[in-house]
Amino acid sequence: MDPHSLDDWEERLRPQVAEVDLLGEIGLSEEEVRLLGRLIGDLVRREEWRGAAHLLRERYPCTYAVFLVATGAFYYEEGAFWQAVRDATGLPIPPTQTLSWGQLFEEIVQTLPVAQFPRLGGHRYIGPVLAHGGIPDYCLGDFFDHFLRPLTRPEFAVLSTEEFIQQRLRQASMAHMADKPVLRFLEHGGSLAVDFVERCREMALQFERGEVPSPEAVGLPPRVVREYQAWSEGRARPSLRKQATYRSPVLFLDPWGWGPALRLPSQLVPATELVQVCWRVFPSDEPWLRADAGGGGW
Repeated sequence: MDPHSLDDWEERLRPQVAEVDLLGEIGLSEEEVRLLGRLIGDLVRREEWRGAAHLLRERYPCTYAVFLVATGAFYYEEGAFWQAVRDATGLPIPPTQTLSWGQLFEEIVQTLPVAQFPRLGGHRYIGPVLAHGGIPDYCLGDFFDHFLRPLTRPEFAVLSTEEFIQQRLRQASMAHMADKPVLRFLEHGGSLAVDFVERCREMALQFERGEVPSPEAVGLPPRVVREYQAWSEGRARPSLRKQATYRSPVLFLDPWGWGPALRLPSQLVPATELVQVCWRVFPSDEPWLRADAGGGGW
């Protein structure tokens, strides 16, 4: 079936929505997302926004919601979501109108038998759209670096997936090293996030064995398997996140107290590198002070 009208799409998507918790589990290709965007754009141009919003709410709710989620999954980048919707629909969508588009998504999702994300933090409307997609393509590299790669290490084998996620989220460096959509999905996604991470772990282990799993076999969207293969082969899109920087110690003179003194500033340590970190001070040939640090930031 190759739907070319919104009625066809709603007929195709409605039964699929009834079978999933996350709208991003419905696997659309980028070509299908672009086609949906053109159809929705044509509807808005023909009916203007008020009339189109009524039709989308009453006749095409699943189509509209799935379109926004898939657009976020494929095209969200560095906080920019609505520009991707503009590009897909060919509509200008002024900033004041994006609130109406987001509110319509919220109203529709509340009527569907899918996951609800009432307390994600961040943008009220964009957060749930991205959460329904799991982790956007743009953020998957951060997820692979800071969560999935450490999860496959032997030292974490004693932890359940949920325990591992919570431990990583508690590390101070995560707030600086991982994209916000990754953190929000893992923190607020509950059992859905745990299931996603477990499936990704199985995918990673299969790749380590030299196997390329099918998306169906591991229960993941094709885009996640494709991006992980590119990441594991070193072909992933370059990360735009800043590399970790460290603060230098400060040597100073306290004439009324300690005399010569050394201040060791706290550091944020990349979670992917962290096993154990410490300061070592060498006043001569032998170290005389050692300050160990726990996880993340210290």
